[in-house]
This record gives sequence, C-alpha cells and structure tokens, in this order.
Amino acid sequence: MPCKGICHQHKPTWISQTLRYANGQKRCASCEVYLIWDGRYCPCCGRLLRHKPRTVKSKQMFVEQKMRLQKKLMIEFDNYEKFTVFHKIKTQQKEVSLFGL
Repeated sequence: MPCKGICHQHKPTWISQTLRYANGQKRCASCEVYLIWDGRYCPCCGRLLRHKPRTVKSKQMFVEQKMRLQKKLMIEFDNYEKFTVFHKIKTQQKEVSLFGL
C-alpha cells in the first residue's frame, strides 16, 4: 500500500542515529520514516514496522544500549526499594516512640 501521510504525525524529534531503536522508535520501510508507535504495523500503510537494526554493528550497539538501559533501571528500582524499606522502618520507629510515651 502507498503512504497516505498519516505516519508523519507520529514522527519523533531527531535523536542520534544509534539510539533510535533503543529509544523505542520503529521504522516503516514503505514510508521511509521512523515512528513512535506502540503497534506492530504502520498506521499509514499497514506494513510491519522494523524495531531492530539490520547490520551486525548496529545490532551489537543496540544490545549494548538495551543492557545499559536495563542496568540503569535496575539501579533506580533498587534505590527505590531501599528508600521505601528505610522509610517504612523510620515511620514504624516513630509510631513505636509515640505509643511508648
């Protein structure tokens, strides 16, 4: 199917070429445009969107970037868990000291 121009409404702001797929952008080969789209198919022409790079070098960079993002998220989640546990202990200590008086 030919491009109807709908996909240009979902065009992302430009980011470095190597970060496109790692940031969740997908490419439509028919419309020749990168999209921010949750679906698997182009909203314009209905073709399957590409969500991974094609070349070996780009694939390796993509995997490395995904691993860095996952590691960063795990660190943030771990810090959040530590904060909530610390906060719970602190509030329990306050409650105990209030009831102890």
